[in-house]
Amino acid sequence: MFDLTGRVALITGAASGIGAATARVFAEAGADLALAWYPPDGHDIEPVRKVAEATGRRVVVAAVDVTRDGDVSALVTRAVSELGGMHIVIANAGIARKVALQELDDAAWNRVVDVNLNGVWRCFRAALPHMQQARFGRLIATSSVVGTPEDIAYVFQFLASAEASYVNGQLLVVDGARSLAGLD
Repeated sequence: MFDLTGRVALITGAASGIGAATARVFAEAGADLALAWYPPDGHDIEPVRKVAEATGRRVVVAAVDVTRDGDVSALVTRAVSELGGMHIVIANAGIARKVALQELDDAAWNRVVDVNLNGVWRCFRAALPHMQQARFGRLIATSSVVGTPEDIAYVFQFLASAEASYVNGQLLVVDGARSLAGLD
């Protein structure tokens, strides 16, 4: 169920947390992967690559700064060339600034918006022509998260699958009912 065989997925923020869990889940479901990571974050992409390749899937990896069109476009182009297409984007790269609102200066605010919002758009924009050509595409973005990385990865797997072909434009809360229980 929720088979991704024959699909190519781009996952940003793939070196840790939700991105790493999604890479594992998608590889186990049959997807080939284009993994984007940001070396200054200090996470190592190699364990993620090894886990994905151990499933028999093809994997390309690139250092990507989602605030740079060239980085994003280059990985999408490479994935199409080496893996044969681009069908799914998991725009998962994101940053947070943990400072009091009155202390958040314009430069820090603009960086958050450029990574968390504009970075998503750059990924979607680069992949969309290839999805249109393939007549299949899934554009999925991560926002603030309470669930475990695996919880989110399995939701992404469903959304990327053929079983979710009529699901679009949705905001899914994956929080183990914390919001219903008033815990947030």
